[in-house]
Amino acid sequence: MGAGTVSFSPGREAGCAAVIDWTHSICLKCWHKRHPGMVPHVVIDANLDLCCYCGAANQDGIYVRQDPKEVHHANSPIPFLD
Repeated sequence: MGAGTVSFSPGREAGCAAVIDWTHSICLKCWHKRHPGMVPHVVIDANLDLCCYCGAANQDGIYVRQDPKEVHHANSPIPFLD
């Protein structure tokens, strides 16, 4: 491979999509329940998301990687808020 050449492994794009599917929002309450004493890394300017464990709408900006089959609210649509 020559200088300046970038090579990606086959299927990398599909792999990135899979990582995104495994990334879920978690509310601060569920974070503390599952990780007592640990301080979460928080995303600034977080979107309104549903917690993957309890389903609560939140903008806490905390995300975890979890198999979508193991969380109840994985990739759930956000209901309209009044």
